[in-house]
Amino acid sequence: MNASGTGGLLHPGRMGAAEAGAVVVDGCIFGPPPGGQPPARLYLAGIETASRRIADLFTGTLVQPVVLGEQSGQASALKALLTFLWVVIMRLPGLGGVGRDRRG
Repeated sequence: MNASGTGGLLHPGRMGAAEAGAVVVDGCIFGPPPGGQPPARLYLAGIETASRRIADLFTGTLVQPVVLGEQSGQASALKALLTFLWVVIMRLPGLGGVGRDRRG
């Protein structure tokens, strides 16, 4: 689930209000299915040790983990930005339609 979406488990604005003692790591996946090129990337943000532990779980897999920083919400913000840019590129005349059927 995407934390920034309406169906997400925890909205970035509420991350600071997580249960006392809980460790929150924000994350998003962007890219093709694992095994594609370029590789899918798992972006993580939160307490460095927790983010690194999660990143280490993907060592040797087809998903490339990237730790962004310690501020919760950074990964969700990146996902929103990349999604927005992709939509804009697909709709711009002359640029859009790359990989899309021009008839529709």
